[in-house]
Amino acid sequence: MKQNEIDFIKDCLPTGRTKFYTHQHHYLFQTLAWKLGARALRVHELKKSPDLKRYMQQPTIREFIGNHSNDTVTTLSLETHWQLSRRIFPFRLTLDQWGMESPNTWQRDWAQTSRSGMNLVLQLNFPDHHNRSFRNLSTEERSIWRYAYNGHPVRVGNENTMSWARIDLELDHGCALIEEVQNDWLRKAYRSHLRLRNKLEAGEVSTKDLWHESTIQRQLDYYEQHIAPLTKLWAEATLLAAMQFLINEIGIKNIFYHTWASGVFYKKISRNHGPPKSLYEDLPRRFGFNRVSMGPPFIVHNARVQRKHGKRPKSAEHDWWKFTVC
Repeated sequence: MKQNEIDFIKDCLPTGRTKFYTHQHHYLFQTLAWKLGARALRVHELKKSPDLKRYMQQPTIREFIGNHSNDTVTTLSLETHWQLSRRIFPFRLTLDQWGMESPNTWQRDWAQTSRSGMNLVLQLNFPDHHNRSFRNLSTEERSIWRYAYNGHPVRVGNENTMSWARIDLELDHGCALIEEVQNDWLRKAYRSHLRLRNKLEAGEVSTKDLWHESTIQRQLDYYEQHIAPLTKLWAEATLLAAMQFLINEIGIKNIFYHTWASGVFYKKISRNHGPPKSLYEDLPRRFGFNRVSMGPPFIVHNARVQRKHGKRPKSAEHDWWKFTVC
C-alpha cells in the first residue's frame, strides 16, 4: 500500500474512544452471521448447509440454539446474543502503519511484507482496567511484564498495545490480505509468570518474598487478574477485530489470510524460524476460512512479486485462506 492509501483508510476509523467489545467465542457468532447474510435459516437447514454445518458442532452454538426462542436463526439474533456473555472485554482500537512506501531489498525483507510498500496496522490496546493497574506498578515492576519493543507497531504509555494485525489491501480489487496477527506483551508476561512459578515450586522463594521491589504475590495477582484471561483470547479477538474493521468500515467482502507456508514464502521467513503454526492453520480454520489455491490478485498477479519470488512450488498449491462475506 502507498502512504496516501493508508491516510485515506485511517480516516475510516473514528478518532478518540473507539471501543471493540468482545468475549471468548464471540467470533463464532459473528462469522456465522457474516456467512448467513440476509438469510433466515431454520436449525435443520443450518445442519444441512455445507458451509454452515460446522458451526453446529460447536458447544457454544449448540447452547445458543438450545436456548433460542424459535427455530429460525438470523444475523440479528446472532449479533445480539453474544452480548449476554458474563465477561466482555472492552479493547480500544487504533490504527498505525508499518513498512516503507519505497523500501530497498533489506528494508522490505526486514518488514516481512508480501509485496513492496506499506501495511495498515490495526492495534488492540489493553482495556482501561488493565492500564490503570499497570500504571500503579513501580518502574521495576512494569519492566518485569512489559516487552521491550524493538521496532514493532505498538503504543506504549497511557495506552498499551496488547496485539495487532498487519493488513494489505487494494480497494479496486475489493479484497484484503491479513499479513499477520501478533503480540509481544502477553508472550513476555507468560514467560515471566512461568519463571516465578518455577521458583515457587522449587522452594527458592515464597509469595511474601520481594522480587524487583515488590512481593511475588503482588506480581502474581497482576498476571492472574489482567493477563491470564487474555492469553487464550488475544488471537481470536485480534483476527475478529481486523475482519470487522475490513467488513464494516471498509466494505471488503473477500478477506485472505496467509497459511503458514504462504507466509514464510512471500514474507521470506526462514522455515526454521517461522511463526507459530497455530496462528496460520488452526486460527483461520476455526474462523471458517476456506483453503484456496488463488491468493489476493494484488499479490499473486503482481509482476514485481513474481520476479522477486519466481514460480511457486507445487507443494504450495491450496496455500491461502479465504473468507467471503455473503
